[in-house]
Amino acid sequence: GKRLYVTCWTNDTVYQYTMSTPWDITTASYDSVSFSVNSQATGPNGLEFKPDGTKMFVTDVTNDEIYRYSVP
Repeated sequence: GKRLYVTCWTNDTVYQYTMSTPWDITTASYDSVSFSVNSQATGPNGLEFKPDGTKMFVTDVTNDEIYRYSVP
């Protein structure tokens, strides 16, 4: 893929990057796109997307929960 999403424990945020070469993380650049999950997740440590791209699921190691978010 060309998109990379990273969860950050420091501020409970998901960040979006684009890779100019698919699957090559060394070509990633930050898209200035982020999504805060701190209203629910205080220890985000993973994420997954619904195949159609309409939902994002974030796992939270602190609360042992999975949270679902709508993606515009």
